[in-house]
Amino acid sequence: MLFCWDITIPKGTTEDDPLEQTLKVSKGVVVKVQFKYPSGCHGLVKVRILRLQSQIWPLSPGEWITGDDEIIDAPEYYEFLKGPYTFKLIGCAPSTTYDHTITVRLVILPKAVASMAPFLDLLQKLLSRISGPTEETE
Repeated sequence: MLFCWDITIPKGTTEDDPLEQTLKVSKGVVVKVQFKYPSGCHGLVKVRILRLQSQIWPLSPGEWITGDDEIIDAPEYYEFLKGPYTFKLIGCAPSTTYDHTITVRLVILPKAVASMAPFLDLLQKLLSRISGPTEETE
């Protein structure tokens, strides 16, 4: 299941008074997380995601995810042990002169499927090496 949010962070939003938004998801395992930063952010738009007051992305406490004209894409394995099935996004843009919209994407799979994902990825890579390049891999 793919969950997506376009989140607009108002210009001048400070770290002391950040934007907070609840991201509702479903039970399962987060296997991929993406943050899409449009051109013009220049590393000045910052986001982090928490779960039950613990910072999850980025994992380094007190740090932020930033970017400019890029997608920050990370494989993940974060299992929900119990509800509520929500994350809290915190965002700020203290030095910006206009609003910026960041896109957040999460892929969540049932635990039985998610536990097989690394094996299936490895198998796919192995098969592509054996069979040679295809139109998809060129």
